Amino acid sequence: MYAELTCKFCQTQKSKERITMEERIRDLSWFKSTKLEIQSKLLNLPESANGFISDLLDRPIRGGGVLILSLEELLYSPFDNIFSITPIFKVQSLANLEIVYHYEYHSWKQGPESGSKGLLLLQDNKRITHIVLLTGFKFAPGKDVYDIIGGFSNPDETGIKGMIQRFNTEIKEELGMPEIRVNEIIPLGRLMPDSGLTNNHPNLFAAIIDGSDVNIKEYKETANPDPFEMRVSIMVIPVEILNDFIWENDDGYFLACIARLGAKSII
Repeated sequence: MYAELTCKFCQTQKSKERITMEERIRDLSWFKSTKLEIQSKLLNLPESANGFISDLLDRPIRGGGVLILSLEELLYSPFDNIFSITPIFKVQSLANLEIVYHYEYHSWKQGPESGSKGLLLLQDNKRITHIVLLTGFKFAPGKDVYDIIGGFSNPDETGIKGMIQRFNTEIKEELGMPEIRVNEIIPLGRLMPDSGLTNNHPNLFAAIIDGSDVNIKEYKETANPDPFEMRVSIMVIPVEILNDFIWENDDGYFLACIARLGAKSII
């Protein structure tokens, strides 16, 4: 017996992809052992959470010395906008079957491939002269912090081409420069920002533009086009002070991009 779809998020018309996902997830042993109420919460997630469900399907039932027994709880916002989801699983030690406990992690609704993050590089006569990043208020730490350009991907933005498209869009939106011309986008791999807490695994990029092609001023505040995000300002850092700035900026995305750009001998 399975849960009925009676949640406010349930769509009248489900995509073929979602229907296939639900057929597969019903066959998983931990789902069959999950309470009907929690089954319903999972099956009634909106289609925008398909990335999260897809990651559940790819997750091994046995791994790291434990067996997943059931999904005990599924936590997400009770309001209209779901941004993130926390599943809580009951697991059993494979070394000692008497040991049963709980594991949880935090996921964006898009799943591990949440989107793209990266830096903008200003070039003059084939030499990188400045690095453009952002600073602004973040709700989680409750203060102003450093950030880099990027955002969540849309359902049609998949694979490396989709992530490049998303990063290109975010550059223009977050800098408030829709006509900016990006000469080159450099893939910098992916990053696990905190594998002990989250399955997040976004793509990293750097984009090169001609420094004479734009007029960016330090600490310029821009209008954020996303109504659910807070204020943001542009920072332009000369490469000459980068070594000192690295010790001031403890944003993981920034540091990962800098490390990989250095490994590629780009900066």
